This record gives sequence, structure tokens and C-alpha cells, in this order.
Amino acid sequence: MHSHVRLLYCLLIAFLSVTTFAQNVSLSLDAGSGAPGSTVSLPMHIATQGLQVAAVEWTLAYAPADFSGVSIQPGSSASSSGKAASCNTIAPGQYICVLYNLNSNTISDGVLANVLLTVSNSPSNSSSAVSILSPVAAAPDGSGISGVGSGSAVTIVGSPTLSGLTCTPATIVAPNSSSCTVTLSGAASNPLTISLGATTNSGVSVSMPSSITIPAGASQGSFTASVTAASSNATVQLSATLNGASTTLSLNVLVITVTVSPASVTLSALQQQQFTATVSNTSNTAVSWSLSPNVGSISSSGVYSAPLLILSRQTVTVTATSAADSTKTGTAQITLVPLLGL
Repeated sequence: MHSHVRLLYCLLIAFLSVTTFAQNVSLSLDAGSGAPGSTVSLPMHIATQGLQVAAVEWTLAYAPADFSGVSIQPGSSASSSGKAASCNTIAPGQYICVLYNLNSNTISDGVLANVLLTVSNSPSNSSSAVSILSPVAAAPDGSGISGVGSGSAVTIVGSPTLSGLTCTPATIVAPNSSSCTVTLSGAASNPLTISLGATTNSGVSVSMPSSITIPAGASQGSFTASVTAASSNATVQLSATLNGASTTLSLNVLVITVTVSPASVTLSALQQQQFTATVSNTSNTAVSWSLSPNVGSISSSGVYSAPLLILSRQTVTVTATSAADSTKTGTAQITLVPLLGL
């Protein structure tokens, strides 16, 4: 505390000990409500009873389990008289303040100060009392004035909980994305940060934010879950977590597969074979055909023609490549044999 604040304390105490009070200055606190993590503003009113008041001292008492912080802002009555507040925490749940200035301006009836209380993230009570203890005042001439105080309570409203996690579509063919929405049980009274996570099978890569913030007044938040790669059909378990409670969703991931039939065949010179490609998990079933090594020929419809001359036994791989995803292929084997079986 500054020296002039301590001097004011001493003056107030000295006058209180020797002065007989005929009237009291009264301080009263409005009630309020707030959700966990929010800041509640409680106006504190002063009624001077016609007395000349130049300074006021009081102590706020509150449950530290319910409120994680407290501060004071001078109200209109204090500001108009040029008064400022000086406060200190003297014990857990006790906050002493002096509203004063080195002037003789008097404080009028009205809002003396606004008490700002931050509700704990995990409060112990649904209604928590806030008391005004030991209010005293001083007149411009330094004489003491007794005071009375009446507190109030803060109603702690329930913080919204997670009520759902949805993604549309719930089944995607990789690589692809799904639009997801986190829903709360009610509108957020202050911004809420939702933690996000994904558990995947081996070979599945997922891109998504680690958290989203739902603004005050909203009850939903959206994000995009993108599966950038997958080696086989899989399930991605998405999760949203708020205040230790989680909700989950299974996002089904499919991959395009290509199967060529017949899987193997033996041919001699000038023989032909029709190959068929079956493409799964996409409406685009078109494929392109290729040979390795490039011996013989294959048409766009999958008909293979063996070469005119086969001098020795050899193997040709037929590959069908998906037009929907060029990384997905299917193969078959052709064994070419000379006419004499060499």
C-alpha cells in the first residue's frame, strides 16, 4: 500500500474510535449470474444519507472456491468526484478496498464501484454469497462516518456440455473431406474451446484442427476432417472434448480398389484374352490398360493379343489403372509360351 493510503486507513480507524455516529453510510451490492469461466459485474451502490463523504473503505468477502479472481472499477459516483480505488487481497476470499483521492470532493449517491468476479472453472456452489464487511467512510474534514453493508449472491449457471458430434458425409472415399459439427447443450455464455482428436488405423492420414472455439451466444462449431491418404478401408475415430467430457464419432473411410480377372492366363502366339477390371467404392469405374514389358498389345476395352512370334517362355503383367484415382491399380499375369512349348 502507498503511504497516503495507509495514512487514510489510520485516520479512518482513529475517528471511528473516538466519534459517535448518528447516521450511517450504506453500501449495497446487486446480485448477478454467470457461467464457469465467465466474469460477472456486480454494481455496488452507496447511499450517503445526506452526509458529506470524501472516502470509503470496505472489505469484500467471497468463496475462493467459487471465484478465481476479483477486481474493482470505480462507478459513476466515484468517477464524478474524482476518486480512485486501491485494493489488496488480505486473505483468501477477502479483498479490501479504499476509494479516495487527495481532494475534498464529496461522493454522491449512486454506483460507487463495479465488482468484477471471475467464476471458477469448477465452482463448488450453484449460488455463492458475496458480502460487504466493515464499511467505513471519512468526511472532507477527516471525521469518521460509520457504514453498513449488505451483500448479495452470484447464481452460477451451468456451463453447456457437449451434446453431439456429426460429420457429413459419415462415409468418404479417400482422399476426401467431411464437414463436421460440434453441438453444445445450450448457447455458450463465454467463448468455449473444444479440443479435437482423431485415432486412425495404420496407413490412414487425417488432417484436421486440434481445437475449435465456439463464440459466446453460439451453440455449434464446425471444422473439416480431411483424409489425405488411406491404404485400405478403415475407421477414423473422431473426438471432441470439453471440460474433460468427450463425445466421439466413427468416420468410415473407403479406398478405391481395382481387381483384374482372370488373375492369370497362359497364351501362345496370336491368341487373345479378354480381361475385366472391377472398380469398387467409386461411381467412376473406367480404367486404362498397360503392359509390362510391352509385349503384345491390349485394347482400351481390355482385350490382350499375344505377339506373332514367341521365342521363349516369358511373363507379361497386365495393369488396370483407375481413372478416379491413378494410385489405385489391379494386375493380372500372362504367361506367353512358344507354340512348341519351349
